[in-house]
Amino acid sequence: MASLKLEFTDPQRPRLVRVEFRHDDLWTKGTNRTKVDCLAPQSPRLTAGSAAIVLLLLRGRLSKFDQSGRHRVELEGGNGTAASSLHATLEKAGQLAWHEAWFGFDGVKTHLISKCIHKSEMSGRRLVWLNEDLVSRHDVSIHIDGKDISDDERRLRDIQDHLTSYFWSDPALRTSVGRSIPALEASLHSQSSSPLRVAILHGGDFSYVRAIADSFKQRLRDSLVHHPEFEERIGSNALQTWNEYISTLDRNAKNLVDTAPSDYYVAIGTQAAQSLRHALGEARFGKEAKFLFLGVTSPIKMNLVEGLQHRNDELEIAGVGYNDGEVDGMVQRMFRRFLTDEFFDRNARLCNSPRLTFTFCRSFLQDVHQSVALSGTEYHRSNQLEIQELTEIPTAATLLETRVHFGWFTFEAMFQEDRQTRELLSSRPVMATTRSSVKNGWAAMGVAVDDREIGTLGAELILRNQKGEPMGRMPIPCPALKHWVHRGALNRLGLVVPKDAIETATEVFD
Repeated sequence: MASLKLEFTDPQRPRLVRVEFRHDDLWTKGTNRTKVDCLAPQSPRLTAGSAAIVLLLLRGRLSKFDQSGRHRVELEGGNGTAASSLHATLEKAGQLAWHEAWFGFDGVKTHLISKCIHKSEMSGRRLVWLNEDLVSRHDVSIHIDGKDISDDERRLRDIQDHLTSYFWSDPALRTSVGRSIPALEASLHSQSSSPLRVAILHGGDFSYVRAIADSFKQRLRDSLVHHPEFEERIGSNALQTWNEYISTLDRNAKNLVDTAPSDYYVAIGTQAAQSLRHALGEARFGKEAKFLFLGVTSPIKMNLVEGLQHRNDELEIAGVGYNDGEVDGMVQRMFRRFLTDEFFDRNARLCNSPRLTFTFCRSFLQDVHQSVALSGTEYHRSNQLEIQELTEIPTAATLLETRVHFGWFTFEAMFQEDRQTRELLSSRPVMATTRSSVKNGWAAMGVAVDDREIGTLGAELILRNQKGEPMGRMPIPCPALKHWVHRGALNRLGLVVPKDAIETATEVFD
């Protein structure tokens, strides 16, 4: 068993970290092998890849304070995260060589970081974990300014926040000197004496929108000294005529903007983001009015941001998207987890050519964007995916009982806004795109992100901005894809899904 000591040195250059190993059989590679006692020294500088290692070790120590009983310390995420930085470093240098050069190996070549897995899962998720066979979380010590803070949870979390903001939010900070640790800690804990004012526009009275809003507000309440003040407006029924829906949403957005000025303006949903942006006007949007969008499908196509990762936008705009802005990955998981040969063999009444039908009403602009993206996939070219464009909300005549269907905003509006349209979808084999539709038993199967995570991630962006990080430099995070199954709905529809789909489901509802 090895032990590690992380020493944060030179308060004026906090990006430099010393990592000391204590191990009787830890060597560098090569014919003239030498004993390793210091890795990631002050020269060369700490890069995002090596910072990811330090973050992993730091989280290992922090996990001592976690009562959940988890044993594996992980880093996970998509592009622009610590996990992807470590992946990129491993790939550039060659994984095994990189391990041996930085960490050496013991008699059986057990590396500090276990193999990286899920390099390109459908959601773009990347995962690495600490190998506790070599170094236990209990054998990691953290020092700063010569003082052991290994059991100081608050200080450890401050350093964790410091590493995250320096290496995965602001590209310029990867090479700059940066602030001192004391100055950093002062900024982390300085908060206004008055509560934040947060204005929130809901795209509709949907359960998934409420889930985003509730988790967003709760995370802010849990993290701020003074509970924030929320001013909220809720959009109208999305199944009314499109002009009426947009008109009401625009009116609610203007009403929200015309109330007392807020520190942040938050839009939940694609149409809410458009309406709130319009109400703020170009003179205020992202300038004097900080703007946060949550659960927007295609933020680039909707002209909210210029890019998703490695951003350097001038406007104070940040947000959380759905699956990097497209539904392609969701469709891929639908096919891999559910719509297999086994599925159609066991459900012979269902048409397997095409195996999936995407139905949408062209009034919903975000659904039009998704139809264009899906038309370029191999699934569509090979006739496994059919695209059905309608001028009105789907009816029983356009949703054949022998087809497996999915939609985007069109279906969610049908699930949430009207009992008759909900019952129609519930009588068909439908792949839902929100957790709530499966949990409620309206759909038997679902693939999406967890809407609660969208809200939590959005709150984290505000907290980071409160610590001084510009919103225009924050990557647009997207939660990892998940899938759910509802046994009762399966029985109601007479469907049988592959065993693997149930065993790997995030949640199985009864």
